[in-house]
Amino acid sequence: MDSEEIPSPSMGAGRDSHSPSIGEGRGGGAPEQAPPPRCPFCDSRDAQVISLFGTQVMTMQVKCRACGSYYEASKY
Repeated sequence: MDSEEIPSPSMGAGRDSHSPSIGEGRGGGAPEQAPPPRCPFCDSRDAQVISLFGTQVMTMQVKCRACGSYYEASKY
Protein backbone atom coordinates (compact mmCIF):
# COMPACT_ATOMS: atom_id res chain seq x y z
CA MET A 1 0.00 0.00 0.00
CA ASP A 2 1.44 3.33 -1.09
CA SER A 3 0.91 6.15 1.42
CA GLU A 4 0.72 9.69 0.14
CA GLU A 5 0.91 12.82 2.20
CA ILE A 6 -2.45 14.53 2.26
CA PRO A 7 -2.00 18.29 2.56
CA SER A 8 -3.85 19.81 5.48
CA PRO A 9 -5.56 23.22 5.31
CA SER A 10 -2.85 24.63 7.56
CA MET A 11 -0.22 23.75 4.93
CA GLY A 12 -1.85 26.14 2.47
CA ALA A 13 -3.28 23.52 0.16
CA GLY A 14 -5.27 25.11 -2.62
CA ARG A 15 -4.20 28.65 -1.72
CA ASP A 16 -3.09 30.96 -4.42
CA SER A 17 0.32 32.38 -3.58
CA HIS A 18 -0.96 35.85 -4.48
CA SER A 19 -4.05 35.83 -2.28
CA PRO A 20 -3.69 38.00 0.85
CA SER A 21 -3.72 36.48 4.29
CA ILE A 22 -6.16 37.59 6.95
CA GLY A 23 -5.42 41.20 7.85
CA GLU A 24 -3.19 41.88 4.84
CA GLY A 25 -4.07 44.62 2.41
CA ARG A 26 -6.36 46.47 4.81
CA GLY A 27 -4.03 49.25 5.89
CA GLY A 28 -3.11 47.57 9.17
CA GLY A 29 -2.16 49.45 12.30
CA ALA A 30 -4.35 50.95 14.95
CA PRO A 31 -7.61 52.64 13.97
CA GLU A 32 -7.58 56.42 13.84
CA GLN A 33 -8.80 58.09 17.00
CA ALA A 34 -11.67 60.52 16.82
CA PRO A 35 -10.96 64.11 17.86
CA PRO A 36 -11.94 64.92 21.45
CA PRO A 37 -15.60 65.87 21.86
CA ARG A 38 -16.53 69.56 22.00
CA CYS A 39 -17.74 70.93 25.30
CA PRO A 40 -21.46 71.73 25.01
CA PHE A 41 -21.00 74.75 27.32
CA CYS A 42 -17.90 76.58 25.97
CA ASP A 43 -17.28 74.74 22.64
CA SER A 44 -13.68 73.86 23.61
CA ARG A 45 -11.98 70.62 22.52
CA ASP A 46 -9.62 70.66 25.53
CA ALA A 47 -11.24 67.75 27.35
CA GLN A 48 -10.17 64.95 29.66
CA VAL A 49 -11.88 61.57 29.62
CA ILE A 50 -12.90 60.79 33.20
CA SER A 51 -14.52 57.41 32.58
CA LEU A 52 -15.03 55.25 29.49
CA PHE A 53 -18.49 54.37 30.78
CA GLY A 54 -21.33 56.85 31.16
CA THR A 55 -25.02 56.36 31.94
CA GLN A 56 -25.38 54.48 28.64
CA VAL A 57 -23.06 51.88 27.09
CA MET A 58 -22.23 54.17 24.19
CA THR A 59 -21.31 57.25 26.26
CA MET A 60 -18.23 58.29 28.23
CA GLN A 61 -17.80 60.86 31.00
CA VAL A 62 -15.67 63.87 30.09
CA LYS A 63 -14.41 66.98 31.91
CA CYS A 64 -13.73 70.20 30.03
CA ARG A 65 -10.35 71.65 30.99
CA ALA A 66 -11.33 75.11 29.76
CA CYS A 67 -14.49 75.71 31.81
CA GLY A 68 -14.42 72.78 34.27
CA SER A 69 -17.81 71.38 33.26
CA TYR A 70 -18.54 67.66 33.30
CA TYR A 71 -20.58 66.15 30.48
CA GLU A 72 -21.18 62.89 28.61
CA ALA A 73 -20.08 62.33 25.04
CA SER A 74 -20.75 59.55 22.55
CA LYS A 75 -17.94 57.03 22.07
CA TYR A 76 -18.86 56.30 18.48
